[in-house]
Amino acid sequence: KKADNDHPFGHGRFEYIVGMIIALLIILVGFELLVASVRKIINPTPFYYDLIVLLVMIIGIIVKLYMAYYNFKIAKLINSATIMTVFNDSLMDVFSSSIVLIAVLISHFFSINIDGYAGIIVALFILNTGYQSLKSTINPLLGQPPNPAYIEKIKLILADHPQILAYHDLIIHDYGPLNLMVSLHVEVDADSDLLVIDRKSVV
Repeated sequence: KKADNDHPFGHGRFEYIVGMIIALLIILVGFELLVASVRKIINPTPFYYDLIVLLVMIIGIIVKLYMAYYNFKIAKLINSATIMTVFNDSLMDVFSSSIVLIAVLISHFFSINIDGYAGIIVALFILNTGYQSLKSTINPLLGQPPNPAYIEKIKLILADHPQILAYHDLIIHDYGPLNLMVSLHVEVDADSDLLVIDRKSVV
């Protein structure tokens, strides 16, 4: 959605809010799984082997691997925190399904029920993924240091302007992916014609 009178800098930060909601849901899922896994360790239940379920899990892992690759590629392309959270979610599904698959095979071939312990491993991974995703969406909302590579690009632009001798008070405001506002103070020769400098400005 484009900028309007109520939001002159656009609505890009809403993407961080959506990413934060997704991250909180991931943490909730991790917590629920952790509780359920502990209960399974305390009160173990029989584990049944099903070839069809096994095949579905393998297909699911392959599909989720592709989804993770695709979401990561898109997230990097458009610098999207929300899509990166979806990437983490897909990666989490791959890891979770793989652990469950291993637990099923161990249970079937060795008659050892590690369902609860496998669940704890998956839950901890999910919780960590949710925490990392939450941090990546909250930091832009709270304000974080600018990317050093982006600062270097600004320096190159300033270096192309012969009248600019130095700069200070560089501030970069993040209003969502691909929507950054930069402000800074530049130093020029005291004898320069400011009107001429302004017309030649490239910043």
